[in-house]
Amino acid sequence: MTESDGQLRDALRDLIPGYTGPVDPLPRVVASVRRRRTRQRVLLAVAGTGTAAAVVLAGPALLLPTGAVTGAGSAPPVPAVPAPTASGLPGLPAADPPVFPVNSGTVAGAAWATGSVRLASGARRCLRSDDALGTAEVLCFDFWKGAGASWAAVGSQPGAVPATRVVGVAAPAASWVRIAFADGAETTVAAVATPVDRTADFFAAAFSGTRTVRSVTLLDAARMPLGPALTDPGHDPCRPRHDAACAAPR
Repeated sequence: MTESDGQLRDALRDLIPGYTGPVDPLPRVVASVRRRRTRQRVLLAVAGTGTAAAVVLAGPALLLPTGAVTGAGSAPPVPAVPAPTASGLPGLPAADPPVFPVNSGTVAGAAWATGSVRLASGARRCLRSDDALGTAEVLCFDFWKGAGASWAAVGSQPGAVPATRVVGVAAPAASWVRIAFADGAETTVAAVATPVDRTADFFAAAFSGTRTVRSVTLLDAARMPLGPALTDPGHDPCRPRHDAACAAPR
């Protein structure tokens, strides 16, 4: 403010009662700048606090598994899993193992059929029959050592056609098996290789009435004997338990 401005203000003050002159704008400008800076600091502080709060609140949510529900509301349904087995692992639906045909035919008009099957590591060399002579009959030859042959003769089940079924395993060198009975009768059946066990061939036959096996002779492709007749049926085969282990005697 110049000296002339001051003189003019003094003159006007004398002429106009209560006149105070123009207000100096500098204090208002300074005060306005201070308020603006204070407001900016407050906003920055609030924004920083809000961001931190958002991070704190969002932190646990980032750790939740997909589909989880927080707060009020119902959680998503948990998918059902198979009940654990004795090993502690979830059980899976059991599937019937494949049965590979070995031999079939008829006895007194009743059809019969036998095939090889692998039930488990402890019952891997088995013969299964499910026909008019007997249902779900299984005999396993896991005790056989792989030389010569091993066999068993089994009568038909009660109520079925009276018959005798002969099943067994033979060394892979054999193409045929000659079965001789105590009454002098003989029959020749094929020794069949299947995917169940590459170290064993399988054979099966069925005859009417009650029969006793006297011997088994292994034959080559030309039906010539590969050795003397075998009179020892070998280790008695077993019927697998419910858990497919081959341990129960027949």
